[in-house]
Amino acid sequence: MLMPKDSFKRLYMQLEENGLNRTAACLQLATIFKVPLDSVSRRVDEVFDEGVGQKL
Repeated sequence: MLMPKDSFKRLYMQLEENGLNRTAACLQLATIFKVPLDSVSRRVDEVFDEGVGQKL
């Protein structure tokens, strides 16, 4: 899997704790996992059910 749930969730939470909003966190994760931004946004919704923070 390109974005394993546990590591994805951990990284997202770390980015959020560092003050990044959803958009900035998704941009960072897209770079880290080398995937399109819309894939990261969908993965955030999957991992956190309803999504976290603001929508892109």
